[in-house]
Amino acid sequence: MSPLALLLLRRVTLYAVVLAVLLATVPRLLTAFGVLGPSLEEEIGSAENSLGAARSYGAKADEPAYKRAAEAIAKAREHAARSERWPAKRALGEAREAALEAQRVALATREESRRGAQKTVNEIDRQLNELEDLYGDVVKQLEKPEAERLLAMMKSTRQKSATLILLFDEQGYEKVLAGAADVRSILAATRAELLAARAARRKSS
Repeated sequence: MSPLALLLLRRVTLYAVVLAVLLATVPRLLTAFGVLGPSLEEEIGSAENSLGAARSYGAKADEPAYKRAAEAIAKAREHAARSERWPAKRALGEAREAALEAQRVALATREESRRGAQKTVNEIDRQLNELEDLYGDVVKQLEKPEAERLLAMMKSTRQKSATLILLFDEQGYEKVLAGAADVRSILAATRAELLAARAARRKSS
């Protein structure tokens, strides 16, 4: 290969390398300076949407990750208002990371609540079925006034239990866990009344 051709080849190679570097770095620089890509306001809105998603998953405002994300978004807004692009970008990076963590925590907590609520509902359903069997046995030979009293109690117990099951179907897992103690108490009271009625019936017969 002649020296001239070799020189030309080297220059072409150099230009290709320079062009490749420019293609790799210039778009990033233009994006960083806001010439390309979303504006700061759009990026702040995106971070707020991520935080909103965490909230929809059940994240609470006092949880550490949620608080960090909200504070970082507030800082980003302050920097953006003063046209401080780089500090705003750093704050937005922190906000996005914290918002994703808040989403993960919320989803894990929600799944834990779902499992606990599922276990509770299964237990309530089992106890209610046992009560139905007991009630069916007890009322066979009762006087009408006593039978009507126990029927009213059973209706109330069924309603309370059904409300808890409906809350589970509507994904109100925390409400299920919060209301479980009251429903268990009602089930226990109804069971005690039915057992007392059966004992009284046997005593009188």
